[in-house]
Amino acid sequence: MKRFQAKMVLALATAAAVLVGGLGAIAPPGKAEAATTSTIVTLDSADSLSGWTSSNPLTLDTVNKKEGTASLSMTGSQVVQFQKTFASPVDTGLTLQHGSLKFWYYVDDMSKLDGTYGQVELTSSGGPDVNEFYWEFTSRVLPQLSNGWNLVSLELDDVTGTLGDPDLAAIDYLRIYFFNSKSPVIKLDQVYFEETVKVPASAIVTLDAADSLAGWSSDNPLTLDTANKREGTASLSMTGGQTVQFQKTFAAPVDSGLTTRYGTLNFWYYVDDVSKLDGTYGQVELTSSGTYDADEVNWDFATRVRPQLSNGWNLVTLKLEAATGTIGTPDLQAINFIRIFFFNMKSPVVKLDQVYFEERPASSVAVTLDAADSLTGWSSANPLTLDTANKREGTGSLSMTGSQAVQFQKAFASPVDSGLTMQYGTLNFWYYVDDVSKLDGTYGQVELTSSGGPDVDEISWDFASRVLPQLSNGWNLVTLKLDATAVVLGHPDFEELNFFSDLFLECQVSRREAGSCVFRAV
Repeated sequence: MKRFQAKMVLALATAAAVLVGGLGAIAPPGKAEAATTSTIVTLDSADSLSGWTSSNPLTLDTVNKKEGTASLSMTGSQVVQFQKTFASPVDTGLTLQHGSLKFWYYVDDMSKLDGTYGQVELTSSGGPDVNEFYWEFTSRVLPQLSNGWNLVSLELDDVTGTLGDPDLAAIDYLRIYFFNSKSPVIKLDQVYFEETVKVPASAIVTLDAADSLAGWSSDNPLTLDTANKREGTASLSMTGGQTVQFQKTFAAPVDSGLTTRYGTLNFWYYVDDVSKLDGTYGQVELTSSGTYDADEVNWDFATRVRPQLSNGWNLVTLKLEAATGTIGTPDLQAINFIRIFFFNMKSPVVKLDQVYFEERPASSVAVTLDAADSLTGWSSANPLTLDTANKREGTGSLSMTGSQAVQFQKAFASPVDSGLTMQYGTLNFWYYVDDVSKLDGTYGQVELTSSGGPDVDEISWDFASRVLPQLSNGWNLVTLKLDATAVVLGHPDFEELNFFSDLFLECQVSRREAGSCVFRAV
């Protein structure tokens, strides 16, 4: 079996600054103010008793209501207040990080809600306790109530727990129940889902609007396309298999406003057929020397750009802190050259539009999880050592050799308040591998929990689909978002994180290293 070397520096971050880099297109380039977008999908208007049941007498109230023509009303102390199975599943349009379930809830006298246990349940199984999100009534609903009507908001990133694998695109069951001894009057109205996205402000500087051919060149025939574009009045378009796709020297250098830590280069990139990008080498180059290969920052095309592409238009985001390399001393305040090239045999149609810089908000607080300068507490299924020579931060990195699944694992004696939120959280780590082809497995995970061990109160990311596409030979900054791409088991408490694990099943013997774990939060 072959041997290979992998090193990584782990850094955990939850900052709007980290996530916004991937959301920059929500606000048009040139605008820096925060923006909020909201999408509402109605589950039930509660204007009819059709399909609704209760453990108590249930009536329709056309007088005391909040929206529409009526509300549902019940009086009693039996457990189930309101329950409905929907014949046609509802696509909520929600994401875990921005979605919420909302409804109007009336109670005549709060003191009559004297119980200690109950839930609001939302499922895609047509019944309770299977493929379910649930919120505990006492801790999640009661604090939002007072006598009269109340708008209850239950966030998906703050569920008490999940059972199975609820499908947000096929919700078909709702139940509200509470154990209490008294008999309140309870009403329900307008049950709906809301997806709210608030994007923190970020600084955007346009490098080129790509609305003119002036200054641009290519090894292939280059034209201006005023029909197929993403922004402005046109896009640049080329067809061919010659190396240089787009290149421009700017007579007036541009102050990008970027920092290495938070800066990104962004552009819209169109390809008619991704399979035609069949080469293995190319780069995106940005320089302050007026030409290539001098005072340059560059990103490998195959590993940094192509994983972001599908047929059609794609917003490509390239982080400065994850650049493949630098040559000389590029001056970010005087950028005057960009080149995109790729060696391939076929002749794709490629278009370029709106090239801009974005400085993600940098207002974050750093919390160290582990400096990885010591082996204390760390374990691996393979021999584990400390490497003081090949490291990214601090005085050392963790190193392991072998092909066993668990690469690095640690249970923390003192839980860490990470400051993470599902809205803006990311887990980031530096990962080094000498030869990516030796990472030949198909299954693994990066796991973060508040239970002291794996698979309980956990958020995890699939290694093959979330980590591998971000890797090339050498050091790589991997970013994992706390959104729908992550899998949640139970109810991980981001204020009490105490376990980390990185595992991958593969056939070839490997050596890896790890270092510095840090949380960042706005």
